[in-house]
Amino acid sequence: MNITLSAPEESVRLVRSWAKDNHTSLNRFIREKLEEKARDIQAERDRKAEAFEEFFRAHTIHMPEGWKFDREEANER
Repeated sequence: MNITLSAPEESVRLVRSWAKDNHTSLNRFIREKLEEKARDIQAERDRKAEAFEEFFRAHTIHMPEGWKFDREEANER
């Protein structure tokens, strides 16, 4: 996917110079940083999803076979 990016001129100049010295390009540098951030975001989402699932595994109530909800019992005080 192609995007248009606005950035401070001096920042672009500095990073472009660094990229050249490191045998890469500004485009590759930005792409790699974007991919790295996307991986971090996905890893955090995965951790949260696993914690959510673990919470429910730990707090699941197993009802006996054939048990049915009884409205009258639920409303007893």
